[in-house]
Amino acid sequence: MNQNQIKKPHRHKGGEKSLDFLCVWQCVCVLSFFLFLSGCAYLASEHDRPQQVQTGSLGLYVRFCSPAKEEISFTVKDIQLEGADGALVSRPVNQPLEAGSDGRQVFIEVKVPTGSYQKIGLSFTGASINRSGETILLESQEGYTFLDVPFLITPKRTTNAYVNLEVKSQKKGSDTGLLFSPRLSQGRKPAGVKALMLYVTNTDDNTVSVLDRLTNSTITVIQVGKAPKGIVVNPRGIYAYVANSGSNSVSIIDTMTNELEEEAIDLPLGIAPSRITITSDGKYVFTANMDSDNVSMIDTDLKKSIDTFDAGHQPVDLEVSSSGKWLYVTNQGSHDIYVIGIESHRLADRIPLQSEPAGIVVSGDGFSSDLLFVANFGSSSVFLFDIDLTLLENQGKAGNDPGYSVKKSSLLQAEYGPDQIVLDEDRGRLFVTNRKDNSVSSFRVPLLSAAQKMPASAGIQESRYRTGKSPCGLALDSARNYLYVINSAEDSLSVIDLRQEQLIESIRVGRAPFGIDGIDLIRK
Repeated sequence: MNQNQIKKPHRHKGGEKSLDFLCVWQCVCVLSFFLFLSGCAYLASEHDRPQQVQTGSLGLYVRFCSPAKEEISFTVKDIQLEGADGALVSRPVNQPLEAGSDGRQVFIEVKVPTGSYQKIGLSFTGASINRSGETILLESQEGYTFLDVPFLITPKRTTNAYVNLEVKSQKKGSDTGLLFSPRLSQGRKPAGVKALMLYVTNTDDNTVSVLDRLTNSTITVIQVGKAPKGIVVNPRGIYAYVANSGSNSVSIIDTMTNELEEEAIDLPLGIAPSRITITSDGKYVFTANMDSDNVSMIDTDLKKSIDTFDAGHQPVDLEVSSSGKWLYVTNQGSHDIYVIGIESHRLADRIPLQSEPAGIVVSGDGFSSDLLFVANFGSSSVFLFDIDLTLLENQGKAGNDPGYSVKKSSLLQAEYGPDQIVLDEDRGRLFVTNRKDNSVSSFRVPLLSAAQKMPASAGIQESRYRTGKSPCGLALDSARNYLYVINSAEDSLSVIDLRQEQLIESIRVGRAPFGIDGIDLIRK
């Protein structure tokens, strides 16, 4: 043996296995100890962290009347819900109402924690009646008027409940005073006529056709002002506002009775109102007045035009921004888009275009960005503009070039004569009427939350539907996946089933139909 070689001591194989097992066991113990400490720290942090309660929405439809035929004014002060476990949830309402013998309906929406509820209660204040020109105050009873109405609130959804409210005055015992006496009863969901109503303006007939979307049949025809064009139903589905281009006015339709309010709203400085839009809270209505180059602003509570401000030449369409602060107006004559501050009534930006714009839709996050989709009637395209709302807030800066608020722009290639557009945000689809091609194009578009990542070319046409002649109006029933298309040159309404990807029916309406809207619809 070489002397430089060292002989290693012999190790028994069983000893090697024991040593390896000991090492593994030590590692497991150390790891378990650290996991235990981490778990304790996590539980402590979870204990300290306030637990987030999930919420949903309750939409309460209240149909009310005064069977004694008294005109009673009152205010719904609060709404209280009793959970299945007996817990009470109260929310302020402060909704002033006025009841007569004719039934009325209001919509009240509140945010409440998710879960099961078994009762709905309302409290009232400020009740009075008018007798022989004298206002008599009524004493409201303490507490809530409850009704057993079981329902379930789920996250990010609106659960609807329906109640009837009967109000009257009664003598307060032997005293001469009067007590406000409310009574709640179980309501029922409005019939298909109310829940699935569709309104179509007929320009040459001076009428509005009311259709039942369940049967696709005409329910009634309402006489309005001269040459009605645009129409919009308020967010609560209570009133429909009609722009009468021939009489420079706005008619109001009560959707509960499908009857016209006695007096229309005059537009003193507005000539030939065309399209019409409304704020998300239903407070203001705006009309694009094509022949007077301006926009009228209507207060829906006062039922009157409260201001008129300049737009470009021949404004044809308009939409309110996602934040409710801005009004976007497309001008056919001056080939541009005006961005107007709703509070200031001043021009914040002007976006120049190279062709005649028509319909416009807006979507965005309400904080940093709006995404505008603009149909260009004079070309075969739809423009997409990403608007920086922060730049619009700094509108007072001098020397800004036109279109300074546009961060990015893109282009969709449509068919001939794109006119009106609607956006299905849930599915990321854009629908465009091609007025000179008698068709509707469908595009996949980027989701609104990803507007800042808008690619150079947002999408290509994925579908094309044949319609009637000269389609000029659109309404989308997103829940049922139906698209309604106004065909102005053949007095009809096309119904497209988007699930089957085909036209399923054509409905006759009045002469030269133009505008369309309905309850729970996306319209343009």
